[in-house]
Amino acid sequence: MAVWKGINDAVWELGVSRATVWRWIKRLVEEGGRTSALAPRKRGRPTGTTLISSRVEAVIEEHLRRCFLRGNVRASRAS
Repeated sequence: MAVWKGINDAVWELGVSRATVWRWIKRLVEEGGRTSALAPRKRGRPTGTTLISSRVEAVIEEHLRRCFLRGNVRASRAS
């Protein structure tokens, strides 16, 4: 029961949930006890990951150029 006491103490002292404390313990174990394992991690998709194919992206880009950027491009080039 000493483990539960330690977990409960951490929950109370740090103001986080019991699940968070267990996640931190798991990360520490996975990283060999290095405290750097507790540093915030970047979330979400890695930079450069695309959800649509380059072909679909090209069609969208062409449509945007033709329909929405037509007047703006000329105006900015005249400056």
